[in-house]
Formats: sequence, C-alpha cells, structure tokens
Amino acid sequence: MDAYRSALVIELLDADALMPSTIFHRFPEFEVRSLRDYNVSYKFPPKWAAVTYTYLLALLFGQVLDQAIQDQADLSDGAAFVRRCLNRTFATRIGRYYINPSGETQSALVLSHFDVTNSSFRQKFLALRPGSSSLEQIGNQRWNGPHGKGVPLNEPRCGYSGEARICYLGDVTSAIIALLSVAAATVIITKFISLLRKYTQTSDPWWLLPDHCLTLLDIVAYRPDRGRSLGKNLATC
Repeated sequence: MDAYRSALVIELLDADALMPSTIFHRFPEFEVRSLRDYNVSYKFPPKWAAVTYTYLLALLFGQVLDQAIQDQADLSDGAAFVRRCLNRTFATRIGRYYINPSGETQSALVLSHFDVTNSSFRQKFLALRPGSSSLEQIGNQRWNGPHGKGVPLNEPRCGYSGEARICYLGDVTSAIIALLSVAAATVIITKFISLLRKYTQTSDPWWLLPDHCLTLLDIVAYRPDRGRSLGKNLATC
C-alpha cells in the first residue's frame, strides 16, 4: 500500500470542481424560469454540468455579440464573428474559460493522488487552468505528506526495505555525536582531576600551621605531692 500512497496522476479536472459556489445558487432560479417560460419541471442534481455549460455558452455568446456591436462589425459575416471567439480567455460569472485557435474549450488539468484510506485516486487541490501558468488551489484539501504538509513522499522515509541512506546516515550521525559527547566528558573529567592533584601538591593542608605560629611557653605549676614544678606548653597563633 505504501507504494501507491505517493502515486500522482495528472488528469482532466471534473468541470464542477472549479465552478464557484455562486453558480449552484442559481439552480433554483433555473427551475423557476424553466417552469414559467417553457412549462418544463425538473429537479437539479447538486451539480449539473449540462445546464451550467448551457448557461456558460449564453454568457460567451453575449460577450462576443456585445463587442461586435460596439465595434460596429458586420454581423452578417459569420467567419469574422467566429474568429472573435478563438484563442481567447473569457471571464464570466462562473469562472474563466479559454477557447483555443481550433475552437476547442480546453479543460483544466488537476494533480490527483492515491488516497490510502479508501484505496482510490481522488482529485487534490492543485489545478492548472487553460491559458494560465500558475497552479490553483481547489477547496481546502490537504496533502498526505510529512506532518500533513507538502507533497507526499516518493517512498517511506527509510525506503521500502528500511535501508535508505538518509536513515543510515542518521544512525551513524547519532552514534558519532554520542561518542564525541563521551570523549568530551572524559577529557573534562581528566583535566579536572589533573588540576585538583596539582593544587593539592602545591598548597599546604588547611591543618598545617606555619612555624611562626608555634611558641613554647614556660609554665610553673605547684602540686601538693611534688611541690613546685616547671613545664612547657605549646601556644599557637
């Protein structure tokens, strides 16, 4: 399944996917006018491209006819009228549409990807409209890439066999960092012990008093059993 997770397909976009929501709000109006003007009653599906594109053609024809009238063109010249429709992009209420020099309406391309949750391809949010050089986002879909962002990976991070170079290098890097940390700690401890030994060898102990602080004092003592006696006592600083 991981092999299909990142499969990407470029295909023609479903026309309804690029239509603004405003066009679907017109469906009730279409129903009312159809019943009122033509005595035809029907219910629209949520997205009915046939009626939508009929409405679109009426908008395109109206634009071209209005321009021809403003230019005071010969409306009896059918070939000239058709040429006004070719190789141009029409901006309408339901989007922008491009008609190529051959008179064909070019469809937008969409980038689809495999959705592992339902095991099928589904259209994602990148589309390229005819006559445009920039990608357009469709809806608020999200890629199933790392951390839910970006393009899905070509393969699992460590490869299908778990031996991808990036993961191998990551393990080696971690081992090197650990060894360097141990080596650095060893050097620091060794240096500390060396300095401590040097300090203890060059400095006197706290309990060792200098010579000038040592003084012998004569003490005369009297004991009943021995009488008077002379002794010495050590005085310090």
